[in-house]
Amino acid sequence: MKKIALLTAAVLIMTALLSCSAANDDETPYGMQLIDDEVVDYKLYVPEDWTPSISTGAVGAYYSSDDPTSVTVMMWNDDLNATLDEWWEGYQEEFEAVYEDFTVISTDSTTLGGVSAMRYEYTGTFAGTELHYIQYVCMRYSLSVSAVYILTFTSTEANYESHLEELSDIVDNFTFIG
Repeated sequence: MKKIALLTAAVLIMTALLSCSAANDDETPYGMQLIDDEVVDYKLYVPEDWTPSISTGAVGAYYSSDDPTSVTVMMWNDDLNATLDEWWEGYQEEFEAVYEDFTVISTDSTTLGGVSAMRYEYTGTFAGTELHYIQYVCMRYSLSVSAVYILTFTSTEANYESHLEELSDIVDNFTFIG
């Protein structure tokens, strides 16, 4: 009888442990959390150990206070008659004015949430700190919204490489709603 009770207790403990380590819901990828302010039309999943950060106009998360690597998504209605190349040209001029040593590493076609997008990678120094950026930019047209979406990954040059796999998971799991 003792053996059956111990076996039952072991099964219950294992079930409880496994359910605690499972994702929050059926849609949340394992090891990630949904960052949601309930007004956006997309789902942003970030690693469970990142800290959510929601402010007016932006949804995102950062890694830690010691390593401020972050990802942020912003959207706004813009002149959707412009192409992504035209959008980039306008913003590149602004970046060059803000950052010392602004350098474009690459520009590539890709997708974000199943929508055609551009991936821009660049570096620059701001207030004495060397930063490395990767931005995914797309223009999305739907019945409810026509907007520019920008997912920005920001890291110090020292921490950049250590977060690339997490960025890949974030981008791979980014989805639009509706």
